[in-house]
Amino acid sequence: RILGLTLGLDPGEEMHPLEARDRLRRAWVGLLEEIAADGAPAIVVVEDLHWADEALLELLDQVVRDASGPLMLLSTARPELLDRVPGWGAGRRNVSRIRLEPLSRADADRMLDEIASDLPGTVRELVLDRAEGNPFFVEEVLQSASRARSRCPTRFRR
Repeated sequence: RILGLTLGLDPGEEMHPLEARDRLRRAWVGLLEEIAADGAPAIVVVEDLHWADEALLELLDQVVRDASGPLMLLSTARPELLDRVPGWGAGRRNVSRIRLEPLSRADADRMLDEIASDLPGTVRELVLDRAEGNPFFVEEVLQSASRARSRCPTRFRR
């Protein structure tokens, strides 16, 4: 019942907010341990952790500290997370950080060749400039340019 708080449900009993927080954290740790206890290793993926609030970061820290069993927590975050919370995830056993550098301009250009080899030079340069070496942004900027082009009257395309 306490996990229902995550969804905004009433736990069915009155409790102090700090008690609710502590019980909710223990319940999440317990749930993940149960999942990992089914015999096969479990992987929990949390993307875009740089947008997480302090409560989620504390919960994930507790999961890493307290959960047992074959459980892997895999999270992705932009460098802003460590700008905001420099020590997050550090100092824990079995914690690794992998920093992915942006693609070089030549690699991003090769990526564009693979997904859109017929781009006019000006559009190619716009995509490369705006994406700043982020492969996801290469695709997103390209899609945005494509949508803008499709909304443009035919006589203005070129």
